Amino acid sequence: MRIKMGTGVPEKGTMVQLRPETVGYRGALAMALRLELGSTHRAIKTARRWTGASERTVKHRFAGKRRPSGELLIQLARHSDMVFHMVLIGAGRYDDADPEMR
Repeated sequence: MRIKMGTGVPEKGTMVQLRPETVGYRGALAMALRLELGSTHRAIKTARRWTGASERTVKHRFAGKRRPSGELLIQLARHSDMVFHMVLIGAGRYDDADPEMR
């Protein structure tokens, strides 16, 4: 019997873990989401409400494995101050950010 590798998606209740090798935009977005919302199932539900994305998609964002489209990034930034400031910092516009966040 042959086992297929890499094609299955974990069950709904599992949390995708943030890996140390994740850096850059995806890692910064994951960190911003976790700082703003935490890493509970309630945080996943909140991010789902903000974007309308599936649970699996949101879990991948929290883990830094996937990045949102531009439209969904704007929706996240609309609701999350941490994501908004991450976008400003990533764009080199940190001076435009709220002075309290420095």
